[in-house]
Amino acid sequence: MLPLPVMPTTTEVEPEMVLLMEHLADSPVTAQDIRTWTRRDPKLSRVLQFLQQGWPSQGDPELVSYSDKRLELSTYEGCIMWGARIVVPEPGREAVLCELHEGHPGITRMKALARMYVWWPGISADIEKSVRLCTACQEVQSTPPVAPLNPWKWPTRPWARLHLDFAGPFLGKTFLIMIDAHSKWIEAVCTSTTSSSVVIEELRSVFARFGLPETIVTDNGSGFTSQEFETFLKNNGIKHTTSAPYQLEYFQFDAFCNSISPVEASFLKGCFGITSSAFSSGVQAKLISLLSRFGSRDVPTPTTLL
Repeated sequence: MLPLPVMPTTTEVEPEMVLLMEHLADSPVTAQDIRTWTRRDPKLSRVLQFLQQGWPSQGDPELVSYSDKRLELSTYEGCIMWGARIVVPEPGREAVLCELHEGHPGITRMKALARMYVWWPGISADIEKSVRLCTACQEVQSTPPVAPLNPWKWPTRPWARLHLDFAGPFLGKTFLIMIDAHSKWIEAVCTSTTSSSVVIEELRSVFARFGLPETIVTDNGSGFTSQEFETFLKNNGIKHTTSAPYQLEYFQFDAFCNSISPVEASFLKGCFGITSSAFSSGVQAKLISLLSRFGSRDVPTPTTLL
């Protein structure tokens, strides 16, 4: 039991401990720095005292990271050791991370080096953070594997499944885009809002021309998930399927949505006019011109294929 009744005059030191202390003499953080910081640190100074005089029966929540390892902790020349690894106080951790990061070895190699020499609570998270913040490491990291595609089943007849989404805003306007999964026919309507009432009104007009689909696929936007929209689909016998945003099936959808992003604004300004007033004039005719740029407009309409 601690403390010992009689303190030994000498203590046998393992060879690897001596090797570690000699290595510290040549590193950015010296053994003297570790001793000084340990005495001044409010947590480590208490841990050092407990290691020399015994741990209290009731643990301190602030020291749980150390008390969980109390049977593996020891002291040597005023420094706290966890096995053969030295516990680095907070003032020296940034310098140690820079030393481990020398040469940009990556997260795995940095953690392997740390396991040989140093430790502190949360060292793994600190290593990962230092690598994420390093521009050089991010530039050379391996590209993550591409997720396998999971395409929708191709419907056997036209106007059976519609994919809907909003694109914009551009010059204060938003576009409701609809794509027939069978014929790839694109319908685009200019709207002022993305509310359910507007969506329902535009769908009524489209359904009056092409008929009712069996299924509608949308993301989880508020305009597609309201009770009003669900009631409208239920009353018309249409099944509603939702998917995550930006996961729609057809490249024409992404191409059209990207076309009205700020990056492609120069094209649209030439198509719709520079000002909002010019944009509002003849918008449906200009939409037809824009749609002809994406996806062939010479494909048969859903009505001709029925």
